[in-house]
Amino acid sequence: DYYMGKATERVMGALLKVVVHDIEDYDLPMFGAFHNCAALRIHKEYPMQARRLMASVWGAGQMAWTKCLFVVDDDVDVHDAAQVLSVAAARCRPDRDLVTVYGPLDILDHAAPHFGAGSKVGFDCTRKWVGEQAGSAPTHDEDGNRLPEPVPGTASSEAETLAAVRALDGVLEANIQPDIPGWMLVKVDRGLDEAHKANLDFDVTTAVLDIAPQGTDALPFVLVVGRDVDLADAVAPFFHWLANMDPGRDMVVQGNRVGFACSPKTAADARRNEPVRAWPPVLVMDAKADQRATELRTREGLI
Repeated sequence: DYYMGKATERVMGALLKVVVHDIEDYDLPMFGAFHNCAALRIHKEYPMQARRLMASVWGAGQMAWTKCLFVVDDDVDVHDAAQVLSVAAARCRPDRDLVTVYGPLDILDHAAPHFGAGSKVGFDCTRKWVGEQAGSAPTHDEDGNRLPEPVPGTASSEAETLAAVRALDGVLEANIQPDIPGWMLVKVDRGLDEAHKANLDFDVTTAVLDIAPQGTDALPFVLVVGRDVDLADAVAPFFHWLANMDPGRDMVVQGNRVGFACSPKTAADARRNEPVRAWPPVLVMDAKADQRATELRTREGLI
């Protein structure tokens, strides 16, 4: 689906810009699997423009199904997923810059609490102007000049935080990918059809947020995934994040940090008056088909 989505992204981009004039460019990242995520680049001209854009996109045809939106400034390569996520960690404060709405979702979204309906989340990753900082320092002065950005936590504080997280009950691994600072990835001992481990990912998410790293803006994002996810992979943890969580049910905001419980779920994981519907197994390609696909890609010089 990703490759069909990429073609659709390029073909329909011009039309989307006509409908939503603020968009300079946009990207449907691989980890969003076509319908779960969009990154949008704008030339920011006034406070709260990113929030206005989110509302416009969530009202623009089938873009309305998009579960997660990132809005970035025009100095960001919107087609570089690692850069978008890194900029989110540098410029998006969860207690100030997240937007959540309840509305229609793709009917293929198994994590939605209801068929075709659930929560969506937007990340305002633009530099903050006077008038939208909500009690924290702006990133532009009154003349529109950009101010220096905060530096994420030090390596030593991150190491200490990771060690404390790895010691939590139920945690199998925790790391931070070198090219995506600010995003802590946590693997818990939870798989499919394990009702006896209900809420393990949610409980661990809450516990991780209680382990405060040094630095006010350090490690703002925490993703807690199931045992079968490779935390070193560039796509898999973020794919499981968006595929396996509903913001209204599975997101925890604590100060300037936010965590998402995104392991497989059973009906026992219902919370906040939001149920969990039937959960599908992860599709794994047959070994022979995978080998044949690799041979074809090698022959065509694609790898």
